[in-house]
Amino acid sequence: MAPTPPASPSDTSQPHGTRRRQTGLARDLGLAIVSGRYRPGDLLPNEIDLSRRLDVSRSALREAIHTLSAKGLVDARPRAGTRVLEPRHWTLTDPDVLDWCLEAGDASSDLLQALQSLRLIIEPAAAALAAEHRTPADLTALREALMASERAGDDDALRLTAIGRFRSTLLAATRNPALESLTALCGLSDRSRPLPDYWPVFDAIAAGGPDAAREAMGQLIRETLHPSSR
Repeated sequence: MAPTPPASPSDTSQPHGTRRRQTGLARDLGLAIVSGRYRPGDLLPNEIDLSRRLDVSRSALREAIHTLSAKGLVDARPRAGTRVLEPRHWTLTDPDVLDWCLEAGDASSDLLQALQSLRLIIEPAAAALAAEHRTPADLTALREALMASERAGDDDALRLTAIGRFRSTLLAATRNPALESLTALCGLSDRSRPLPDYWPVFDAIAAGGPDAAREAMGQLIRETLHPSSR
């Protein structure tokens, strides 16, 4: 029996929800895939059946499938149908895919653990490069971002915005465009509670010590993985 498709949220702004935003539909289907409701190798219901079940237009469904295909979650072929791909094909550094995996929770625990392990490889090296290549302007931006984070107090939304600015500035300071593209992956640490303390990382980068920056970032990531070690 085919898996039950995700429920279609109501859309009071358009009749029958047929013009629901494509991004919302892609999210619903993406969550169904990363949570295991649709498993690797499964064929999604055909376009006519799935659009009826979800109460969306076929054009909206096509756009959503195109989005999922671009992110590596599905392989859509004429007459062959749309098949769910294995996680090794997923674009795991894509912000949407990361968000879906986090929202799926335990269903994606192995995948999230793999991503955290990847962070331990990438982020300490990025901090070391930032310590070598940062400019005075970079340091000012990094400091201001952390100060804004502190001023945010208990407002998680404001604090996350400030920390996101710190993180993107740090990656830009590496002067490596490939690392700059990994902002979403590096943001996994900001999902932890309490939010991690980036000041030791800043201090090491400001001092221009690559080894100290590498160790400070590695310690930050380890603490987010194992909060009891603090």
